Amino acid sequence: CTEKEQEAALLHRFSAAGAGLRYQNLHQRTTEEVLALDIA
Repeated sequence: CTEKEQEAALLHRFSAAGAGLRYQNLHQRTTEEVLALDIA
């Protein structure tokens, strides 16, 4: 892949991991613990 595609993939990777944690932080009363796994 190109360097631009590599940077985009890296951003998507961290965004996906952060989204679950952010959701749990916003909905602490209705969700259990969240485990973010980074498998690349």
